[in-house]
Amino acid sequence: MAGSPHLSNLRALRLSGNRITNAGAIALAESQTLSGDIRELDISGNMIHRDGMRAVAQSPIFAKVESLDIGYNALPDDQVADMLSELRHLRSLQELHCKLTSIDGERVAPLANSPEFASLKILDLEVNLLRQGGAAVLAQSKYLRPHALNIGVNLIGPDDMRTILHAPIC
Repeated sequence: MAGSPHLSNLRALRLSGNRITNAGAIALAESQTLSGDIRELDISGNMIHRDGMRAVAQSPIFAKVESLDIGYNALPDDQVADMLSELRHLRSLQELHCKLTSIDGERVAPLANSPEFASLKILDLEVNLLRQGGAAVLAQSKYLRPHALNIGVNLIGPDDMRTILHAPIC
């Protein structure tokens, strides 16, 4: 697919639930036929780990991506923070959807503490493991100021929710 000449005019590429692995993500990132004008990329529900995410994030083909969905990729726990850190290369990113990606308090730090994510308007962290540690990290972020924040189904208690609601992130 990555070599098809019919893909040169794409602005949105939705590949969710296709069992794409790191090799497939790397092939997409190195494609000679995809243009660098893709604004929306949905690679959720696949089997893409750190190396595949790194290739996508650093590829000139995806440099203009504004909306990225990486949810439901079965990332090994030790790769989640690295994967989020790699996404800082996507300078045009405005929407980030990370449902069910094992993001907890420690792993959300690269996202919350990086000025490269200050332009995010939509941050979707639904169905993760934020709990109180993640709530505190988000609340203390100097950079995140999304217009929409989804932190549903994260086992965040009432005190942590108050912390977030009174923090600059909201």
